Amino acid sequence: MCGITGIWDLSGRPVDSADLARMTDALVHRGPDDHGQWIDGPIGLGHRRLSILDLSAKGRQPMTDASGRYVVTYNGELYNYRDLRRDIERETGRSFVSDCDTEVLPNGFALWGTALFDRLEGMFALALWDKEDKTLYLARDGVGIKPLYLARRGDRLFIASETKAFTALSTFRARLDLSALHEMLANGYVGPCRSLLQDVEQLPPGTWRAISADSDTAQRFWRPRRTATIRRMDEAVNAVASTLSDVVEDMMLADVPVGVLQSGGVDSTLISSAARNAEVPLFTAKFAQTSFDESPSAQRVAAATGHEHHVIPVEETPNPVANFKALTLAYDAHLSDSSGFALFELCRHIRRHVTVVLSGEGGDEFFGGYPTYNASRVAHSIWPFVPGNLAEAIASTAFSSAAGTDARLPVAEKVGRFFAGLAQPRRTLHAQWRRHLMASDARALYGAALKEHGAHDPMAGYAAAIAGAPGETLLDRWLLGDQDYYLPGDMLAKTDRVSMAHSLEVRVPFLDRRMMALAGQLDTKLLTPFFGPPKAVLRQTLARQPELAVIAKLQKRGFNNPIAVMLRRDLRSLSEETFDRSADRFAPYFEADVLRAMWRDHDEHRSNHQYFLWMLLGLAVWFEETGLC
Repeated sequence: MCGITGIWDLSGRPVDSADLARMTDALVHRGPDDHGQWIDGPIGLGHRRLSILDLSAKGRQPMTDASGRYVVTYNGELYNYRDLRRDIERETGRSFVSDCDTEVLPNGFALWGTALFDRLEGMFALALWDKEDKTLYLARDGVGIKPLYLARRGDRLFIASETKAFTALSTFRARLDLSALHEMLANGYVGPCRSLLQDVEQLPPGTWRAISADSDTAQRFWRPRRTATIRRMDEAVNAVASTLSDVVEDMMLADVPVGVLQSGGVDSTLISSAARNAEVPLFTAKFAQTSFDESPSAQRVAAATGHEHHVIPVEETPNPVANFKALTLAYDAHLSDSSGFALFELCRHIRRHVTVVLSGEGGDEFFGGYPTYNASRVAHSIWPFVPGNLAEAIASTAFSSAAGTDARLPVAEKVGRFFAGLAQPRRTLHAQWRRHLMASDARALYGAALKEHGAHDPMAGYAAAIAGAPGETLLDRWLLGDQDYYLPGDMLAKTDRVSMAHSLEVRVPFLDRRMMALAGQLDTKLLTPFFGPPKAVLRQTLARQPELAVIAKLQKRGFNNPIAVMLRRDLRSLSEETFDRSADRFAPYFEADVLRAMWRDHDEHRSNHQYFLWMLLGLAVWFEETGLC
C-alpha cells in the first residue's frame, strides 16, 4: 500500500526532480518505509512505499520490467501475484528477482499488454510508462478501492494518489470547481470521477487509460454486473461460505502483522469467523452513547472465535478539534463521511499493533444490506400520486419534529428523508436517502456564486449511474448504482484516506472479484427480501454457526458518530467561529446570515442540520489550508 505520483511535460521540457519530490513527500503518510523516483527527460514517476510483501530493497519502486522498456509506480495489493508470476515465468522463461507483487506489473504488461489489468485480483492504482511508444498507461481496480487523480495544467500532466500532492507545488494554483461543490453539498462527496478542483479528475473505477502526445483513449475493463442464476438460499449460503473462506485465506498474505476491523455487525463477523484459524487480533470502536455502540456484540464475536480483542473508546480523544482538522486534511475535503472521525482514532490505535487489517466494506452494497432498498421500492411506487409541494411540506414538518433529539436516526428523520426524496425527480429517488443539504435549504443558503449551479440536479451523476447500470430490474440497478457510484465515491474513499493517514493497509474481502461476481449471481430475494431483514444471505450464512447466530439477528446500525452532539460540544469553539463570527468568509458561495441562522437553530435544538454543518466545517478547514476561501 503506497502513494504514487507522476509528472509528464508534453512540451518536452525535463521534469524537475525537486517538484516530483515535493509531490511524493506530500504522500509520506501513505508510504513511510521507503521512497523513490524515476525521471527520463520530460517524464517522471514517484513512489512512497508501505512495505507489506518482501520488505527488502528489492521491492523499491518505481520498478522496470526485465527488458527495461516499461516502468511502473503502483499502489495496492495483488492477491494472485504468485499465480501471475508463474504464468509469466512459464511463457517467457524470465526469473523474478523479488517476492513483491509489483514485479508482475511491468513484466506482465510486456507479455499481455492492457489485457493484464483484467487478470489482476486485488486493489490497485498504477501508472506505467512505455519508453518505446512514449505512452503513459493508467489503471484503477474494478470498484475503485484505490484512488488515482489526474490534473492538466497547460502542457503538463500530473498524477497522484491524493490531490494534496498537486497543491504541494507552488506553481499549482488550486481553483474551486463550483459544479463539483454543488454536487458535494448534496451528496457529501463529489463522485468517483471528479474532484473539488478545476482541471482535476479521477480515473474511473475498472478503467485503463492510455495517453500519448497525440492521443488519449480509455476503456473500462471490469464493472459489476447482475444476472441472477442462484435462487435457492441453501445453494447461496454454501457458495458464500466457501468463497469467503478462500478469499480471507488469500488476504492473510503479508510479511507484517494482520488484524480485523470488527464492528459487531454481520459483515465483519463473517470475516472474523473465516479467519478463526489465524492469529489475528480484532479491533472495535467503543462509543459512550449506547445507540451508537456495538462493542458488546464485538466482544461476543471475539469470545466465539477466540481472537484477541482490542476495544478502543474513540470519543476519548484529548483534542477533538485537532482530530477533526486532521481528518479533513486526510480527506482533502473531498467527502464528508462523519464515520471517518471515529475510524480515524481507531486506525491510529490499530497501527500500533498491525500494518494490515481486513474490513467489511462492500458487504452492504453487494449483498443488499441497506434498508433503503425496500424504502426505494415503496417510494418509486407511490411517487406519481404524491404532489411535490405536499411531499416537501411533510418532509419539513418531519425534520422539525426530529430536531429536539440527538438519537442516532430518529423515526421522524427517516420520514423526512422519505418525503424529501418524493419531492425530487423520480429517477433520483434512491439517491436521495443520503442527501446532506436538502434542496429547500440550498435555495435559501446559496449565494451569488452558487445560484446558477443550484438549478442543476446535484444527484444527476448518481442517477445516471443507476440508469446506465446493466441490471434487469429497478432493484438490480439500485444495487449496481451504489456499487459503481456511492461505494467508490464515499465508502472506499473514506476508508482509504483515513487508514492511509496512519500508514495502515485495509483489505476488503467482500470486494474481491470472486465475492462480487457471486453477489451478482444471487437473486435479489436472497439479498434484500421485501419482508424480513436485509442482507438475508449473509445473515443465513452466519446463522449456521450457533455461537454467532445471535449476531445474524441484530439490526444494522452502521459505523456512525453522534455528530449533532459533537458540533455543540466537542467542536463547539470551531463551530461558533466558523458559522457565526466568521460566516461572512463564505461569501459569495453562501448567504452568511442564513448560515448563522442554521447554526443557531441547530445549537438550540430547533432543527438538526448536523450533516450539512459537519461537511461545511470540514470545507472551512480545507479552504483555510488551501487558500481557496
